[in-house]
Amino acid sequence: MENPISTENALPDVGGLKIVPIIFSLLIAGALLKSVYNIYFHTCRKFPGPRLAAITDLVYYYYVWQGTVVSWVDKVHRQYGDAVRLGPDRISYTKPEAWKSICGHRTRGQPSNTKDDRFYPKEVNGINTIINAEDDSEHGRIRKNFTHAFSDKALKQQEHIITKYVSKLVDLISKAASEGAAVDVTKFYNYTTFDVMADLTFGELLGLLDRSAYTPWVEATFNSLKVSAMFRIPLEFPIIAPTVEFFIPQYLKEMRQKHWKHSVDRVNKRVQNGNNEPDIWSFVVSSDDNVNGLTLGEMHGNAANFMIAGTETTATTLSGLTYFLLKNPEKMKKLVEEIRSLPLEELNLETLPKLKYMSACVEETLRILAYHEMRIILANVLWRFDFELCPESEGWTDQKVWIVWEKPALMVKLKPRTETN
Repeated sequence: MENPISTENALPDVGGLKIVPIIFSLLIAGALLKSVYNIYFHTCRKFPGPRLAAITDLVYYYYVWQGTVVSWVDKVHRQYGDAVRLGPDRISYTKPEAWKSICGHRTRGQPSNTKDDRFYPKEVNGINTIINAEDDSEHGRIRKNFTHAFSDKALKQQEHIITKYVSKLVDLISKAASEGAAVDVTKFYNYTTFDVMADLTFGELLGLLDRSAYTPWVEATFNSLKVSAMFRIPLEFPIIAPTVEFFIPQYLKEMRQKHWKHSVDRVNKRVQNGNNEPDIWSFVVSSDDNVNGLTLGEMHGNAANFMIAGTETTATTLSGLTYFLLKNPEKMKKLVEEIRSLPLEELNLETLPKLKYMSACVEETLRILAYHEMRIILANVLWRFDFELCPESEGWTDQKVWIVWEKPALMVKLKPRTETN
């Protein structure tokens, strides 16, 4: 009788694969031990939250990938309270007092919190900007270079640049109102904020309001935000970075590079050619502080950020405020009456901050969703036009988030103002 087939020595014959199940078992055991530690012994174990999220950050980044992390965090807070655990070492607070302690400036004997490089990655060129500067001294140096560019004095010098594009927005809305068709005011706001910031940041005309359409670079900017959120995942889990990057669509990666290259090219051109207008770089480039001045790489990174921070956020707030006002007609009526109580020539940076109800509306919208520029745009639009929300834009606030809100079309009908006083 033949001997039964034996597999005792089979695994060594194929390259020592017998060790594979041992490694696999050790990995499982390590994951189980880590899970037990995170739940029962970790420093953050006393904070309430979903049990699976306490075990692994994969839960948090699943919602980041889906663009639903904001709604998920809100749901967790509603279920567990003001301070919740969203990951093994990830705590979220909703109490206002926590903001100053966590994100505020350093106090005597108490250094400010450093920025987590898993959440604030470096720019494409590997250089820090005002957003992700790692310590107080670096952040302070960069901020000092931009202090004059964003001062009240500078903003007043730049007011004519802003109002130039607001006038173009008014013309665009007037044309839409005369045609009687519903329009997407979110696009109109985006056209305006991008045109303004391109002029202030690069000293160049972008021309969105003129053509009433996005350029390929602006579309790349929107997509670069989505991919930037996705690129946080490899920072958290370096071991699976190649896998994550494989699943990020190639066109999103290309859009990110396109946004960066456009910003770099425009800054280089602006620095080389100069500009007679009081844009951002006229205050930075003319600085006499050569020791603590900005490098060209820092200019590139900050310019790319300004084109997002000064455009998408402002357009989001304006769109949100328009929607909330249209959903609350009595509030819209009160704001319109306040704005229209002024003559048109007084809708400027000096007068508008004095409008108390308008300031309250802007501040409340910022609380819900995410200024000077915003006031001028909103005041000029509401001074001249009446708005009506279209049925298809009901529930407009149900949005996904990738660093910024992914806004759907906000469809409204417009018509020239009717006298209410």
